[in-house]
Amino acid sequence: MTHAKKIIIFEGIDCVGKTTLYKRFNEYTQSEYLLIDRLTGSMFVYNTFFNRYTTAWVAGKFIESMSRQTILYVDMYLKDIAVCVYVTADDSIIRQRLCGRGDDKIHYLNVPVLKQLYNEYLQLTPLDVIILDSSKLSTDQLCMQLYDKLLKGEYNEKANRHE
Repeated sequence: MTHAKKIIIFEGIDCVGKTTLYKRFNEYTQSEYLLIDRLTGSMFVYNTFFNRYTTAWVAGKFIESMSRQTILYVDMYLKDIAVCVYVTADDSIIRQRLCGRGDDKIHYLNVPVLKQLYNEYLQLTPLDVIILDSSKLSTDQLCMQLYDKLLKGEYNEKANRHE
């Protein structure tokens, strides 16, 4: 079956279930889509949060630092072929998962700030967005819901993008 959007970019803060969903969705669809675990949304959020910049090859030239404007430019380039799947979860679930992970990459007290930064990105990106909550459904249920939304072209409107 042919779908207009063949690239799916999974975004969300650490421990919301992006990678688990990414892997399961690839199995569920038998590699029907090109799946990307984090891209411009994560650059937007984590560059801001950590006050860092990354480099990239964009439109035939090397960009020394990926500003917010440059990141959104990349999204503009991808908007006709890609959809952003923002995976979120309740703060208490994320806290439990972060504490269980046993490292200090992201502290659970930073979760509200990171969610706020993702919300800002979701408001600005020209990409179509699907929002999934991993604290309310199983991974298999999320896969079915995502596939159904992709088939129907049901993407969230800008006004509906909020936590």
